[in-house]
Amino acid sequence: MAIILGAIIGVSLAPKRPPIWTSGALVRLAQITGPAPLVDAATVTAIVQQPSFVSDALEKAGLPRDVYADPKSSLAQRTLVAIPQRSPNLLQLQVQGYAPEDAKRIIEGAVATLQQQTAEPFEDGIQERKRRLAELETQLANNVAERNAVIGALKSGQLPTNTHLPDTLVISYVLRGNEIESGRLHSMISALQDQLNPTRTFNTKLAAPVSVAPVAQGGGKLVSAAVGALFGLVLAFALALVQTMVRARRPLSTLINRG
Repeated sequence: MAIILGAIIGVSLAPKRPPIWTSGALVRLAQITGPAPLVDAATVTAIVQQPSFVSDALEKAGLPRDVYADPKSSLAQRTLVAIPQRSPNLLQLQVQGYAPEDAKRIIEGAVATLQQQTAEPFEDGIQERKRRLAELETQLANNVAERNAVIGALKSGQLPTNTHLPDTLVISYVLRGNEIESGRLHSMISALQDQLNPTRTFNTKLAAPVSVAPVAQGGGKLVSAAVGALFGLVLAFALALVQTMVRARRPLSTLINRG
């Protein structure tokens, strides 16, 4: 009876705290020819904690930027965290909300804000490689045109084939040097094209879909009932001990140490 009474008391006296839902997102940080990210996880973790980042994430989630103006915004400001993972380019974003849809919207806003933060260095790196690639392709085209011109002149007789030995060696060296330079340019162009491959080069993106915990934290009466039942159990034991002591008219220490 005491256990049941304790459970009832626990439920009735439990604080009226609303349930809290946790949402998380595993993101892959921006990289160019990974696996090293453009911005390391420790730096991103610090960025996520900045008030401006939280405000931007809240705005993208459709909530007030002022964390003191709305309890949902206040909860997000207190609970939004970034957790580095074993892989250097993976980061877990996590936040809590008073409803599953709120928590999901906030974490989606945080992902979008993080993508915005890493977009500038990512685009700068991409544009620099594209400019370099265009320069190398122009050099290669000029190199090929120069080689074709020399070979064409030889075939057309503009360069006599019966020239003395030094002239022949010069032409041979020119063609050989041109071939080596073309090979070097081909290798550099191939490396840059590999760096621009979207499977290895990308801005910050989700590594897995946004998730929301299926069960809320706090706010449930089950925990309160369990605590109350435990209290009732202790109370029942204490009352039984007192009753036994009164009936036997023995000191409490004697009953405890008996047996």
